[in-house]
Amino acid sequence: MVIEFASVVKKQILTNDGKDIGVLSGCIADESGWSVTHLLVELNKSGEELLGQKGGMLKSASVAIKIDVIKTVSDVVMLNVGSGELKDHIEQIKSDKKGLSIPGF
Repeated sequence: MVIEFASVVKKQILTNDGKDIGVLSGCIADESGWSVTHLLVELNKSGEELLGQKGGMLKSASVAIKIDVIKTVSDVVMLNVGSGELKDHIEQIKSDKKGLSIPGF
């Protein structure tokens, strides 16, 4: 299935245990094959607390998540992991950084 990115930006992101963590704010693409590898999530206050992230005075924290944790995309983006697993997932991405060069990550 092909999804136009503009149609999903700003959609709510929910964990599989029902936690609203924020909204989809962007994506990371592998330019060698032009495939999306990660989604960028602008966390809400609840998401920042659940995931142990801290935003700035005027901007919420943002995190990158791999696309393999996406379960469905409809009115919301539903993840196939709970908030605890997602926190581990994000920490793994930060420690790996596997070629990610995004300001703020």
